[in-house]
Amino acid sequence: MTIDIAGLIAQLGKKYQDVYDKNLIPYKSKPKNGSLAMKKEFLHLHFEPYGVGLSKITLTLFDKKTKQFHFPHALPFGLQPLMTQEWLHAHYGKPIRFAKKNIVMSLHLGEAEVFELPNNNQVVFIVRYPYVGDNVVISLTFELRESLEKRWDVNYTG
Repeated sequence: MTIDIAGLIAQLGKKYQDVYDKNLIPYKSKPKNGSLAMKKEFLHLHFEPYGVGLSKITLTLFDKKTKQFHFPHALPFGLQPLMTQEWLHAHYGKPIRFAKKNIVMSLHLGEAEVFELPNNNQVVFIVRYPYVGDNVVISLTFELRESLEKRWDVNYTG
């Protein structure tokens, strides 16, 4: 089963039913607690409560079970299934935001960087690197820039 990742990204901010009606979600099960995990597709969709809509699309590029990089769908915007930090900086420039690696409640989080999409100032993508090891992208999240700006704003209380 092939998922249209670019088509899903174009639906950011749209309600679940609208995305489903466009045949972009092959699963019949609806999101639970704002989340639809499509594990076989290495994809996770996040929906805001109260019908606001699709807020994030997370792609898992590294399979922890097989310890291999594997993503079964075509990546849009020139992205590759195997990307290093250097490759991203060469192709997308410097990140607009950066988070250092840290430990939160015994969860080891690697570095994260936020990049702008070419020719699209409404959507950004966030890459996450492993806590230890090479700076190779293990996950990729697309979201609306407006949502990211709210979350990363030091004065935001929501």
